[in-house]
Order: sequence, then structure tokens, then C-alpha cells
Amino acid sequence: MSLNVDLLLTGGKIHTGTKSTAPVEAIAVKNGRIFAVGKTDELGGVNAKTRINLEGKTLIPGLIDAHNHLSYYSMLLRLLDCRTPLHGEVAELLEKIQREVKQSEPGKLIRGWGFAEYKIRDRRYPTLAEMDEAAPNNPVIITHASGHSAVTNSLMLKQMKIDSQTPDPKGGKIERDPQTNEPTGVLHDAAMFQYSLEALIMEFGALSLEERIVVLEQGAEDYARLGITTVGDPGTLPSQLSAYQEAARSKRLKCRVSAFPFYEMSKPFLDSGLRTGFGTDMFKIGPIKLIGDGSLSGRTAAVSQPYQNTDSLGLLYRDQEALDKIVAELDALGQQIAIHAIGDRAVEQVLLAYEKVIGKGNPNTRRHRMEHAGIVNPQLLQLMKGIDLVIATQPRMLYEQGDGFYRSCGEERIHSVYPYKTYIEMGLHVAGSSDCPVTNPNPLLGMRDGILRQTEEGLTLAPEQKLSVEQVFHMFTWDAAYSLFDENDKGTLEEGKFADMLVLSEDPFTLPAEKWESQLKVEKTIVGGEVVYSKD
Repeated sequence: MSLNVDLLLTGGKIHTGTKSTAPVEAIAVKNGRIFAVGKTDELGGVNAKTRINLEGKTLIPGLIDAHNHLSYYSMLLRLLDCRTPLHGEVAELLEKIQREVKQSEPGKLIRGWGFAEYKIRDRRYPTLAEMDEAAPNNPVIITHASGHSAVTNSLMLKQMKIDSQTPDPKGGKIERDPQTNEPTGVLHDAAMFQYSLEALIMEFGALSLEERIVVLEQGAEDYARLGITTVGDPGTLPSQLSAYQEAARSKRLKCRVSAFPFYEMSKPFLDSGLRTGFGTDMFKIGPIKLIGDGSLSGRTAAVSQPYQNTDSLGLLYRDQEALDKIVAELDALGQQIAIHAIGDRAVEQVLLAYEKVIGKGNPNTRRHRMEHAGIVNPQLLQLMKGIDLVIATQPRMLYEQGDGFYRSCGEERIHSVYPYKTYIEMGLHVAGSSDCPVTNPNPLLGMRDGILRQTEEGLTLAPEQKLSVEQVFHMFTWDAAYSLFDENDKGTLEEGKFADMLVLSEDPFTLPAEKWESQLKVEKTIVGGEVVYSKD
């Protein structure tokens, strides 16, 4: 009796991601899952609807981005791209704005994203006068690469009703001229909330359902090209949930999505009785997402020691009592929680809140997560270990924002910034991610940066924390799956798991990480046994 399968892959190197040392030469797929894993002489004779000869290339498990704003990234594709190269000039940003002004009616709002003052040669934001000269008749707001700051012109400040008498909002800061108290146009966190990531997603909700699906399709196509087969989208709102659900139902998503409802908008969802894990193979509900502090590169993350050459300690969104109450309520409902915490003050606050519901030394059965976990100390590390913490973090930040980290933290403190190797060696579950659009979503670059820990300017940050190839692959496969309660379906190439796989041009386990950007390419992305991207 012959064996019938949908897909058979042979003829290349296969890394299953398991601890097994048995050689694997072929993988058979049936009904979207891996049917068999073995040698060519065992599986080569099966009847397969489709056969893929790897031609010596490398097959690995699909890569999982455990913290990635797919819906936000998809919306940003509609805005002005204001990313600047290393050692760029403010003039380059102003020229982009001027070109956009020429194509816009007077009075039309101009929105951009991706600017980072730490990449500018003289490391500054444009002045209010420069922004006004670039756009004298259009309100302009450009969101920082971190998503936690923005720069505006005077018309935009007027539209936002911000002047010298406007107080700093709770959880936010309006930068001011020290002589006149007039705003400089630079806003942080809650001060620019209405034009933040969350606000852009509210605009997403104003689109028709079909328009929302098209937006998601465009972003997911990019991700398929990069080899991302699953994303965790933190901070999702009801309009995103419905669009994701319909896009998945109509088979218009090229990656699987785990959506994290944004806490401030989650009451209807929680009142419905739905919880983490509800959904389908392509779309389901993940943890509830909260914000704990700001960003490290923007110097708004809550730290215990002032940033270099300042007296600033960053911003906490809540006090301990308020966070404890929220965590206790969500945990009692059986809901997984994911809290953004970068600075050590925020990290400590989250750990103390989690410890109250998990109990010191107990397993973290709800898999409560910390997003980022940027700055720690030995005491915080012990707290992390004591509650079996799950961490979702972003090695790509070391390259794209690491120079800003170094200037913010200094030589001594940089060794406590994103200590991935320490986290892993302590037995914590460390999930790889990008926080796109804060950084480039390419997971191969993110893994490379976990290995090299080099910044764009060429610094090596805390070299003792460099990871091995095996460690970074585990972050972006099995541990990322674990952080989403998906390890039984994803993260390795084993019988019964989803047939989510990548064909790579080279073998990353033998190709030096320094050559990945130029030589390591995604040839095919396979989700559920279907080729959703092919280089050919």
C-alpha cells in the first residue's frame, strides 16, 4: 500500500531544532502538519502531490517573532518613511518633509515615522524653527524610531493644543526652551499618545473591514519574504482582532498571528469570558499587553541611576499598587499577561507584581511575560529566576539602537543592558523578537545581532553576552513558541507539528554570522505545508 502525502522535501541539509542527533534527510507533510521525518530511502518513494528538491540548501523551522507590531508596521507603510542612515543629517529629514509638502494641500497633516536623533551626526532633533521652515502651512508630526517620542512643527503643536502653559501629562513629557518655557516640538510618551503606535491602530479601526484586511495582507507579505511564520502582535485593539479573524478565515494571511489585546481596551474582551489561547491555527488570542515605562534610546525608560549627563530617571506609567492590582485581577481571570519593562525600575516593579501572583519558587504556569527586560542587576536577576519568568526581547536593537544605549548608559552600565546569555544560562525562557517597526523585522538579522552584539557604529556591547548560533535559533523558534503556548505545534520540525519551515540559501550553523546579511537569504517560506513565498 503506497503512502500519499501533500509535500515532500529532500536533497538538502535539515536542521530540525530538536536535541536528536539522528540524521534527517526528508520531511513529508500531510494536511498542513509534518507527517514523517526520516531518511530519503525511507520517504523518497511516497506519493507526493508536490516535491521540493532543496538542491543542497538548508531547511529550518519557521521563525517566530514573539513581539512584533504587524498591524502597526502595515499601517506605517502608508506614512512618510523618515528613517535616516548612520551619521545622517537633520537636513535629510527636512528635505523629505519638504518633498511631501509639495505633494500635499496646505493644511493637510503630514505624518512620518522612523526618525532617530542618535543616528544624526550631531545627535539632535530638528529645531522648531527648522520644522516650521520645512512645512510652514502643514501640521507635521514625525514619530521616533522607538515609538515613544515625536517631533512636530508649530502648526502641529497648535493643533494638539500644546503651549507654554500646558502641563506635562502623567506618563509624558513636553520638552521646553529653558529660557521661555515654550515647547521645542519634541514630545515623549503620553504627550504624543494621540499620534503613537496605539493611536495609529485606532485610525486603522476607522477603515472598512476590507481596507483593514488589505493593510494586513501587505505587511504579512513582507514577513513571508523574511521567513516569519508566526508573530505575536502586542497591544491589539478590537478593530485589529476582527480584521485578523476575517483575514485568517478567508486565508489572506501569510503568517500565523497571536494577538495581545491592549489592556486599556480589553474590558469587553475580558467580560466576554474569552481568554489566552482562544482562536484557530492561523489566529488566536495571546496575553493582555500593558506598558510599564518608556524607551531606552529615547531616555524615557524608568531607571534607578540617571542617564548619562542628565538628571533624568525616565517615566513609570503606574505606581506599584496600581500595577499589582491589575496583575492580580488578570491573573485571577486565568489570563496570560505581557508587560513592557525596559529600565531597571520598571523591571523591578513588574517582577514584584508577578511574584505576588506566581509565588517565589513556583512555576509560572500562566507564562506571564516581560517584554524587553532591558536593564537589570543581580538582585533583579534572582527575582526573575525565582518566578520562572518568560522574556520577549529584541537582539536587533543592539545594532540599530545600541549606540544610543551606550550614550545613554555609559561603559559600566552597558554590561547590564540586554544580558541575553545570562538570561538563558539562568534557565529563563527567552523568546526572540524584533518589536518591529521599532527595528527591522528581519529575524535573520536579529539572530546575527544576538551573536555579534555590534552596533551600527561598530561598538561591541558587553561581549561576554554574545550568543551561539544554537542559542539564537532556540530564541526565535522553540522559546518563542513557548512564550505563546505554541511549543507543541511550532518551533521544531517533528511529526505532528505544523509544517512551518524555511529554505535558506546557506547553512547558518556553518556560515559565519558576519556574512549572514550578504549571503544568507530566505529562498522559500512554508506555512502549513503551503509555499507562501518563493524567491523564484
